[in-house]
Amino acid sequence: MTYTAQLEKLCDLVSSYPPPFIFTHTPFGTLPTVSDHLLHTFRNSTSTLVVSFDAIECFSPKNLYTTIINSLSRHNPEWDVRSASGGGCWEGNSSEKWNTTWDTFVEAFSGVCAERLSPLDPDERNNASIICIAENAERLQANLPSHVIPLTRLHELVSFGTLST
Repeated sequence: MTYTAQLEKLCDLVSSYPPPFIFTHTPFGTLPTVSDHLLHTFRNSTSTLVVSFDAIECFSPKNLYTTIINSLSRHNPEWDVRSASGGGCWEGNSSEKWNTTWDTFVEAFSGVCAERLSPLDPDERNNASIICIAENAERLQANLPSHVIPLTRLHELVSFGTLST
């Protein structure tokens, strides 16, 4: 089976009934990568939310939370030399800090999901799915080992059917 055929089968699996966790390895020099292919396939989907991040950049929980929320909300921060943090992040509907603990991150994650899924009717919202792509995922195990398992179960923590619009 060719690499392209394998990518197509992976997209079929993810779009029909995705398992809770899939680990893939892209051989060096192989293009398109699995993450590129999934991002391209589900780019315009309204019921499949795609999060993509590089685990090399996530060396602290705050970096991880900010990177995931910015990717999910499609927020592209710009560098600001006047800012103490250097760059911006998704603000959401409140001024509370959402990137300090796992619980506040999950609340922010639910908020972004509700925002992104609000145009859908309740049945479509119940069938929504999240694809979380971690490039260089082995770095998560090295830098943030306590976050690996909760990330694989993130979909269970966010109930799409009960999200308010």
